[in-house]
Amino acid sequence: MADELHPRRIDVLAIGLFGLAVGALTLGSAQLGMIPERDHIGTLVIALAFGGIVQILAGMTDIRYHEQLGGTALTMYGFF
Repeated sequence: MADELHPRRIDVLAIGLFGLAVGALTLGSAQLGMIPERDHIGTLVIALAFGGIVQILAGMTDIRYHEQLGGTALTMYGFF
C-alpha cells in the first residue's frame, strides 16, 4: 500500500554533480601542472567521460522523470 502512494524514483542529480566535480577537478589538476604532460590524453578521456557523458545521461534520466530544471542543467553542462 505504501508503494502505491510513493512510487520509486531515481534521483540522478547527485550522479550528475559528481560527474561535474570529477571533470572539473581533473582538468583543474592538469592546468595546475599536477598531472604530467604525457598523461594529458588520459586526463581528457576522464574529463569527457565523467564531465560529459555521465552528465548527459543523468540529464536525460532527470527529464524522463519530469525534473525539467535539473535535466536541462545537467544536459547543458554535459554538452558544454
